[in-house]
Amino acid sequence: MSDLNICYLTASEALRRFKDRTLSPVELLQAYLARAEETKDTVNGFTALYAEEALADARKAEARYAVGAADLRPLEGLPTGIKDENNIEGKVTTFGSLIYKDN
Repeated sequence: MSDLNICYLTASEALRRFKDRTLSPVELLQAYLARAEETKDTVNGFTALYAEEALADARKAEARYAVGAADLRPLEGLPTGIKDENNIEGKVTTFGSLIYKDN
């Protein structure tokens, strides 16, 4: 399956594939990051990407799937985007405006 196709998996399908180990959270995140990079000049879909932090979390989720952790959270391993209108401690929040570029 190509990276582009991986980007369009449903959450349910991605989670199923994590559990049967035909896809890892790291692979899915890397495909999303590659797609964000490919489209940044035309779509510019993200104000900020915290790729290293996300990759660290994806590796933790991958390890939990690998050992068949019994306490997996319902959406564990799925990448998430947060709209730039919500304050998150330690992260830039611009509210979609250059006025707040350093907020």
